[in-house]
Amino acid sequence: MQLQNKIAIVTGSARGIGQGIAIRLGKEGAKVVCCDIKSCDETIEAIKKAGSEALFVEADITKWENCEKVFRQAIEKWNKVDILVNNAGVSTRLAIDEEPVENWYKVVEIDLHAVWLMCKAAIPIMKKNGFGRIINIASVAGIVGFTNHGVYCAAKGGVINLTKALAVEVVKNGITVNAVNPMVIKTDLFVDQGNPLVGEFLEKMTNMIPIGRLSTPDDIAGAVVYFAGPDGGYVTGQILNVDGGFTSQ
Repeated sequence: MQLQNKIAIVTGSARGIGQGIAIRLGKEGAKVVCCDIKSCDETIEAIKKAGSEALFVEADITKWENCEKVFRQAIEKWNKVDILVNNAGVSTRLAIDEEPVENWYKVVEIDLHAVWLMCKAAIPIMKKNGFGRIINIASVAGIVGFTNHGVYCAAKGGVINLTKALAVEVVKNGITVNAVNPMVIKTDLFVDQGNPLVGEFLEKMTNMIPIGRLSTPDDIAGAVVYFAGPDGGYVTGQILNVDGGFTSQ
């Protein structure tokens, strides 16, 4: 197990990509703080079944005091935080002239602002320990423009450049900062939008991916484990496209 005795925080770990990442980290030996606004019972049960420990912290991480709470509870239970995975995210699928202004604020607040807040909370703790691994779940949409995804593309582009900036800022403190860019994953992020065109969109995306399938949460989790583990110790400021070859076309 690559992450034995490491303490990890995973945001948005109740379902989807975050759930897959949290469970995989647990299987690799990490103790996991599952952070979400929804119950993480299923995730925690799977981590415990894998032989590790888990803690649920309910928190709206768009608020600074809640980010502090997540780290405070992690420290109280396990005395340190080694790994932060910023995964929580939302999306919309509307043209800019149809997009309600409030959607801009909502997506940017969750997909970018919360990432900055969680990094701000993590870095002093990691500096004190002289070790840290921050992995941000960005998106291929942060480097490629997708029609009707302007808000999401902008927010994820911000995450990518925040990752690079922080990487050079904290590298001397034993902290690495990297990002993973998934392509499209068929998770509740899409299904919950209630858009009848979602199925058509997912089929279209599948046909655009050279490997011929949508990615799975475990595909993304494997990249996270690499960045968090010993093999990724010399890697920082990198953006890994886990996209089935989409961006190689």
